[in-house]
Formats: sequence, structure tokens, C-alpha cells
Amino acid sequence: MAKRGAPRTKTPAKWTKEQLRQIDEMAESQAKDTMIAESLGVDVQTFKREFTQRCRTKRAQGKARILRRQFEKATAGDVTMLIWSGKQHLEQSDKQDHKIDASKAMRELLGWIGGRNGGNHADDDTDD
Repeated sequence: MAKRGAPRTKTPAKWTKEQLRQIDEMAESQAKDTMIAESLGVDVQTFKREFTQRCRTKRAQGKARILRRQFEKATAGDVTMLIWSGKQHLEQSDKQDHKIDASKAMRELLGWIGGRNGGNHADDDTDD
């Protein structure tokens, strides 16, 4: 039952070839079910009930097409696409992991400070 005040939409008894083409194109372009249903003027739940699997398939085909094009660009030598593909599919990264051993760093710092004044910290405030 439609909510009071909500615009009423009707479901076509039979979907036209043009509507099916539109559904396929929008799903392949990764449009959400809500957007597709609203563009057709159809109830979202009705749309989902009738087209969930079709849209899932078309979205997968769209993603495959994009991936194929990216691969073609990368293998043709597009450096940006090579880097992006490596990060996405080969777990490559341009971020370097720098681990610091804090206790070792502190020992080195204290050793350096101690070496500056002969290891005697008591006379830091005195003027010679």
C-alpha cells in the first residue's frame, strides 16, 4: 500500500524494448536500483522484484568492461594506469612503512646529549 502523499506509480504490464535497453544501460553504468526505477516512473520495490538479477548481471558486465579498458591502457604503456592497476590488483604501494624502535632512538638521543657535555647533566644551567 502506498504511503499517503507519496506519488503513485504504475508498473507496465509489459516492458518495452526501449525500457529494457534503458535499464540495461543504466545498470551497466552502475546506477542504483532507486535511480533506475525513478527514471522509469516505477515503484522501487516492484523494480527490485522484477530486475534484481538482470541489474546485478549488467553491473558485473559494466565493471568487467571498465577493467578490460584499464588493462588495455596499462598494457599500452599508460604509466598512470600501470601504477593504479598495480595498486588495485597487485597490492603494490608507494607508501613506505617506516618503523621506529623508540627505545633505540631514545638511547641514541640520550647518548648524543650525554656526549655533548661529557655525560654530566648537573651542570647544564651553569655558565663557565
